[in-house]
Amino acid sequence: MHRRKEFKASPDSVSKMLELEKNKKVNFLLGQIKGIEDLKNDKIKVITKNNEETENFEVDYLLPFFGLKMELGPIANWGLNLDENLIKVDTEKFETSVPSIFAIGDINTYPGKLKLILSGFHEAALMAQECFKYCYPDKKNIFRYTTSSKELQKKLTSI
Repeated sequence: MHRRKEFKASPDSVSKMLELEKNKKVNFLLGQIKGIEDLKNDKIKVITKNNEETENFEVDYLLPFFGLKMELGPIANWGLNLDENLIKVDTEKFETSVPSIFAIGDINTYPGKLKLILSGFHEAALMAQECFKYCYPDKKNIFRYTTSSKELQKKLTSI
């Protein structure tokens, strides 16, 4: 889903997305998310709007990506705990006040926040660990390091 037909992404990324749509691997929707609801059957109800038309979708996962412009847009209406138009997060897992919704990067806030790319990588790593728990609650996340894992070193040298 995207708010307009034009994209500001790299031409290569856009052509790959359009190819996926052409091959029916993705379904491109024009519009914006206006709300989300947690359903009891492990599905998420997404309420969308395009012009004046509102539609509802049930999805397994929602991975919203917003561009480089720091505007909350419809996220401001999702019921998240906000502070001066920034999303407050728990720094242990970078989860918002709504369980299973995460925020990393310049759009979030917490005590001591530094708006650095390096901080965003740190936030992403901690968030990814928590997302793994949501996606695979019965699996153990095996943490490996490229400096000591023979398996990872083998994969990296075969690239």
